[in-house]
Amino acid sequence: MIDAQTLNIILTDPSTKWMGISFTMALLMSAIAFLLAKTLPLLKTVVALFSRPEKDLLRYFKLREEIDNTCRDIKHDLQADRVSVYEYKNGEVSTANVPFMSIKITSEAKSIYAESIMLDKDVIPSGIFTGVNSMMIRGNMFICKDVIDDDWAVTNGNNMKLIQEYMKKHGTKSFILFPMLKPSGIPLGFGLVEYVADNGSPSPDLINKTRGKFGSIGGILTVLSEINGDK
Repeated sequence: MIDAQTLNIILTDPSTKWMGISFTMALLMSAIAFLLAKTLPLLKTVVALFSRPEKDLLRYFKLREEIDNTCRDIKHDLQADRVSVYEYKNGEVSTANVPFMSIKITSEAKSIYAESIMLDKDVIPSGIFTGVNSMMIRGNMFICKDVIDDDWAVTNGNNMKLIQEYMKKHGTKSFILFPMLKPSGIPLGFGLVEYVADNGSPSPDLINKTRGKFGSIGGILTVLSEINGDK
């Protein structure tokens, strides 16, 4: 490396001045290249921070709107009084680091005969659905034709009295639970179709079509999870 004194001599001597200028220009270009290499990634990060959230939020709300519309379609097709999306939620632990699981109601469509559960309390303990959770994560449906009838509340050794009380509290007379899974089989939650005014009796064909629609909701939730995972 040429020191400052030597460079000054080279620049003042007419016979070597061109060498000094070339050397100075090379140093300048190297410095510019170094600064660009350091600042360009930072600039890209800054641009991403300012532009991506808006893009992601627009996509997020658009996909959530699709879920809401699907719930309304299901309510109409099955002539139900309340159709809700229940998503499994984790991340909380006890003081002993034991994980808790809760369920969050993220979408709801209802008739004039039903009250809103989501507005009342959108997060509930997963233990309320303790007798059904294992069915949902395995991809099985559950149908209750009459909430008041106590016989269904104990099925295959599963105590479902809490679910029965939960349904009674919200005026539900009959209900159907539909599993929601990722294509990989990871459980997302379940869809709940409820009848409040009268006991519902949708045809098997409509039930199968509804299962497909909750499957499409699971697909949308999978896309939403990928959006969140990319951040």
